[in-house]
Amino acid sequence: MERIVLALLHDRVQVGVGKPGVGVYMLCQQRLERAGGAADEWENAARYLWKRYRLPQGRVFLVLPGTLSSIRIFSLPPMRRGRLARAVQDEMQYRGEQALVAGYVPIGREASGMWRVLACSCLREDLRRLIDMIERLGLGTAGITVPVEPVFKLVRDTHEIRTRSCILLFFDGSALLSILTERGVCRYAAYSLLQDEAGAADDAGGVIGHVSEILRFRAVQDMNAPLSCIYYAGCAGGDFRACVPGLRKLGFQAVPLPRCERIRQFPAGERMGDWLMCAGGMLR
Repeated sequence: MERIVLALLHDRVQVGVGKPGVGVYMLCQQRLERAGGAADEWENAARYLWKRYRLPQGRVFLVLPGTLSSIRIFSLPPMRRGRLARAVQDEMQYRGEQALVAGYVPIGREASGMWRVLACSCLREDLRRLIDMIERLGLGTAGITVPVEPVFKLVRDTHEIRTRSCILLFFDGSALLSILTERGVCRYAAYSLLQDEAGAADDAGGVIGHVSEILRFRAVQDMNAPLSCIYYAGCAGGDFRACVPGLRKLGFQAVPLPRCERIRQFPAGERMGDWLMCAGGMLR
C-alpha cells in the first residue's frame, strides 16, 4: 500500500512517496520564501509540489513543524492504554491553560520494567489550522507525528547506530534537532532555533552549546556508557566544517549519518540524511 509523507520543515516542505517497510520511490521539496513562515507558506509550497510533480491524492502522514510541537521523553510504569494516554496528557500540560493535543510513542523498556515514552504535543488551534490546510489541498490525514519520531525509527533500524551510544544532529535550515541515543534507546531530544539568517551548521557556537548541554544531561543522569560518535545529517560535509574544531575539543569525531539498511529502495543520487522525515516515515 502506498504511503505519502508530508513534512513541514523550518525552511522547506518535503514530500516522499513510497511503500511502508520497503522504501521511497519519489522525493520532492520546495523551499519557503521565509524560513519558519506562516501556515500559508507551507500551504503554497505543498500546493506547488502537488501540481508540478502530479503527486497522488489521498491521505498523508503529516510531520509537524518542530517549532509548533513540543517533545518530552520520560519513563512510566506499565499501564493500560487509556490510562497511559491520560498520563501523557497530564505530563504535557505544562504550557498553561492553552488547549493541547498530546500523543505518545513507546520507545523502549528500562531494565526496571518501566516504559520509555516519547510524548509530543501541539496547540489544538495550530493542529486544526494544519488539518484545514491539508483539506484545502484536497488531501486527508492518515497520521500525524513530530520530527523526532521518524528520526528515532531510523536510529532504531540502523545497525551501526543502535549498537552504540551516540549523538545525532539533524540540521533543518536554521533549526537543529539533537538526539542522544544509547544502544537504540532514545534518551534525550530537543528542537531548537539557532541563527535566523545563516544555516544552523554555520552557527558553530550554537551547535557546540547544544552538544555540551547533552553532555551535562548525561552527567546528571549518571550515564556511564562512553559516547562513540556524533552523526550529522541535513547538511553537506563542507557546511558542517565550521563545527569540527569545537567538537574535536570535546573529544568527538563527527561523521555523516549512515544509510538505514531497512530502507531498501531510495532514489539514486539522493542522500538519505537530507530526507530523514520522508525516509523514517516509511518505517513501521
